[in-house]
Amino acid sequence: MKSIDHNHPKGSKYTPQELRIRRGQCYGLVKSGSIPAASQNGTDGKGSTIDEARIRAQETLWNTVVAMKAEFNDVVFIDGALLAGELDDCFKGRSTNPLFEALTRYKDMLQVTQRLVARARDVENHRLFVTPMTWALYQAFLTLYARSALLFASSFKEKKLNDWREDEIISQNLCAVLPSSIVEAEKLRPHGGLSRLVHALDNKFLREVDSKNTSDSLGA
Repeated sequence: MKSIDHNHPKGSKYTPQELRIRRGQCYGLVKSGSIPAASQNGTDGKGSTIDEARIRAQETLWNTVVAMKAEFNDVVFIDGALLAGELDDCFKGRSTNPLFEALTRYKDMLQVTQRLVARARDVENHRLFVTPMTWALYQAFLTLYARSALLFASSFKEKKLNDWREDEIISQNLCAVLPSSIVEAEKLRPHGGLSRLVHALDNKFLREVDSKNTSDSLGA
């Protein structure tokens, strides 16, 4: 699996620095009234402010995260219900468990990939309207769910647990937005780490969005 290119994030031809410049240009055009209302919101022209575009972007990112949770929450659940060693025994055929048997849909890697793609479409265009931290948290969410699901699928194929705790891509994305001490502590736990990391991401995402919206409201 390919690592994330932080200079040119997937789906974007711009570096983070170039995106910041374009975001500033976009803000300036909107505030000066140089962009018609229909162009500002990119849909029907009903929204005419940068605040509405930002809130719409935040909602789109969060709704995508919620969709990923609904689709792949069983991976998070099984990580909390069974120990890593128990999961490994199930993949190797040494033991069985009703909870594990319910996750056979992950045997089809192509199907898992298609479900991932379907849940994260048409989000890149909203990047201009959220803070760098909000976007980084969104990417951490996607990486955590996507990599965990794909690792689970590859575990079926290889008949051994490909543990998320050993995945460098997950670690890198989590440590970009959460204290590394928290990430490393959860990796050392034999079960439940995914659920607690999702909770930590939830809290930070909501705080970041609330802080941005509050500061903009006070500065209006």
